[in-house]
Amino acid sequence: MNQEVPLISVIVPVYNHANYIAECLKSLINQDYPNVEIIICDDGSSDNSVEVIKEWVSNNPDANISFFEQENKGVCRTLNKLIQLTSGEYISLCASDDVLTSDSLSARYHFLANKRESAVISDSFTIDEYSKVTDSSSISHLYRGNLNKLQDDIVNECVYNWAIAGPVLLIKKSLYNSVGLYDETLLTEDRDFYLRLLAGGHLTFINQPLAKYRVHSGNASRSGIKKRLLISKQVALSNIKNAPLFSGAKKFFLMSHKLDLLLIKLLGSNNFCFIILSLYRASRYYFTKLLRLLNII
Repeated sequence: MNQEVPLISVIVPVYNHANYIAECLKSLINQDYPNVEIIICDDGSSDNSVEVIKEWVSNNPDANISFFEQENKGVCRTLNKLIQLTSGEYISLCASDDVLTSDSLSARYHFLANKRESAVISDSFTIDEYSKVTDSSSISHLYRGNLNKLQDDIVNECVYNWAIAGPVLLIKKSLYNSVGLYDETLLTEDRDFYLRLLAGGHLTFINQPLAKYRVHSGNASRSGIKKRLLISKQVALSNIKNAPLFSGAKKFFLMSHKLDLLLIKLLGSNNFCFIILSLYRASRYYFTKLLRLLNII
């Protein structure tokens, strides 16, 4: 263990990713950052993820890895439990179907060390179920995010044009004391937590792909209309909840997601609701983009 740089704890919640977890873990022990601990939790997988992990851990006895399993509790509760078990000064999150590049931890740590912020995100490659790179930038190609705006004005870009994907967050553990842990009433953790980071001025961006975000049929946001509407509902709840942390146009934009909830409630989780909601979200996106181009917001 190298004591010249702070310990980084990489936490890995696992759920039904037996086909991908070995590749994920391999990427974590192949980091060029010299002081890493890995803490893995299987959250009640119904496939053979546990067996794959146990075999992998036994085959890598020199790695600084802790593994435990539990009944299914959901990603937010699992992350909160993992955070409590970490010993590192910094924490990096990695989904069990994603991969870190070999310089991921070192690049983010050294970038953050020279910033006033306490958390950093990066771009990521997009890979398919066979680990083939399909995009060099998940932000710009997959979610139409603007890399330059993320560098220049991360708050506006993330609030108005959410485009972050993959295991790209590195955060000082102490920051959780001020912004709080993950909201266990929500099914997804990222939008809610990032809004809190943004509102406090804690987040910065490094314009470099430092992870590989896997897009496959099992992704929660890509596996059927009902699940996609469920994710939309979670995003809307996160936006409304955190709207009071902002002011002006950003607050109004976040509160506008009350209509998302109303549409889902009135129309139900069906194709018609998905179409109407998609049209509303598209109109909101382009209207907001126009206002931003005109420097109105």
